[in-house]
Amino acid sequence: MHPTYDEDIIYQVKSDFGLVPVKSKLDKYKDKLINEIIEYDKSEDVNAFYYKGEKAWLDKATRVGLINSTTILKNNGEENTTLWLNNKAFTISCEDLLNLLDKLELYTIKCNNVTNQHKANVLALMSIQEYDYKSDYPLKLQFN
Repeated sequence: MHPTYDEDIIYQVKSDFGLVPVKSKLDKYKDKLINEIIEYDKSEDVNAFYYKGEKAWLDKATRVGLINSTTILKNNGEENTTLWLNNKAFTISCEDLLNLLDKLELYTIKCNNVTNQHKANVLALMSIQEYDYKSDYPLKLQFN
């Protein structure tokens, strides 16, 4: 009779570099959840806001660029600018756009904190159990 092996026990296996641990079911589950959290964090479920009913997103580089260019326009006496979302132009006051970008940046900070807390929670799991990594995110911003 051959011995049976439990996948939950970490075994050592021989490789060209010496002994390496084989991941347990729990470690594999944690890896899977962490990857799902990362993908969810990148998705429209997190990265979206509404402007005049238009669902959109501005990545970090675009937000920073808009803050810089809008500040320059405002400092040079311009009252309004154009915000491009999904190939549509919206005329908006420089002041309103800067306020929108401030709120959007605060939203991304809160989302980042939730994402990292979910990762920490998963890494602390002591057993395989259901984990809702889609919870606790702030409500999407809506600007009119």
